[in-house]
Amino acid sequence: MRVLDLKSTIISIKQEFTGYFKERDAEINGSLLALLSGEHVLLLGPPGTAKTLLANKICETIEGGNFFIIS
Repeated sequence: MRVLDLKSTIISIKQEFTGYFKERDAEINGSLLALLSGEHVLLLGPPGTAKTLLANKICETIEGGNFFIIS
């Protein structure tokens, strides 16, 4: 994938997520940065603040990505 294609894809994903997850810019940016850098991200916050939903949506953007929860 070319760099410009990757950049436009990331911008598109960010815009879509920003429209869906209100007031979660830091979480979106951190999650996308972790994805690009191959690192981990830890989302902390009270229940009901869309942490799991954001993680699931990011997994859906990855071709062949799997989302699972360990309880």
